[in-house]
Amino acid sequence: MRIVPRLLLAGITLSAGLVQAQDCREQLPQVLQATYGAAHGVQLDDVQCKVWPARPELTLIAVPVPQVKNEGYGETDLEVLVTDSASGQLRARRLEKHLLDWDAVYVSALILDTAPYRVRADQLAFAVRVERRVSSRATLFSERFLMLYALEDGQLHPLLERLVMEALQGESDTNCASQWSEAKRTLAVAEKPGRDGYRDLILREQVEANRTEAHGDDCDKVEQRHSQQTYRLVYDGQRYPVPDALRAIQ
Repeated sequence: MRIVPRLLLAGITLSAGLVQAQDCREQLPQVLQATYGAAHGVQLDDVQCKVWPARPELTLIAVPVPQVKNEGYGETDLEVLVTDSASGQLRARRLEKHLLDWDAVYVSALILDTAPYRVRADQLAFAVRVERRVSSRATLFSERFLMLYALEDGQLHPLLERLVMEALQGESDTNCASQWSEAKRTLAVAEKPGRDGYRDLILREQVEANRTEAHGDDCDKVEQRHSQQTYRLVYDGQRYPVPDALRAIQ
């Protein structure tokens, strides 16, 4: 007898989630106009929004805000908004100037990451991931970096900035001969609280280095190396400092 109410509740919750996800994009034109004015210049298709699963009363929005656009390069800010899921009313905002600037390296994806980053017992953070790459066949480059935010007292606080989670770097003769390295990292939250109750962040890294050469009509992989490393990022009272070696290229 208890199973039926639970199934009904699950169905109602799922339906509500689908409605909220749909409303998320339906509300965007009104949210953008209220935030930036009628002639804001923001491209609606470039904006990402997502109802925050852990706090469905709130919607997260990542807005590329163009500032300068020229032939071959441009300057674009990122603004992160938190709105009321029901009304679309703005609850908090954070501007990251020049974060999405582009030239030979362009932004190929913007992703809202709502994995349960429980950085403190009473604080759940969310992330924005930015993916960048180049279009050259000779230059092998792409990276995906992460920005981590906490909502507290009506303000968005950056906890982690420009942490590279995936990176590909190398070069190729566009035929066969090439060499490249690829790094992939995963982020986990430690169990034990640290300074001000903030838990350390554990970053696990796997790096693979490869090289290929042409042998007659064949293109063979002649070298492959693997390495692993673990980093611990510690809250310093304001944020989690990121070592230069792990930061995205500016």
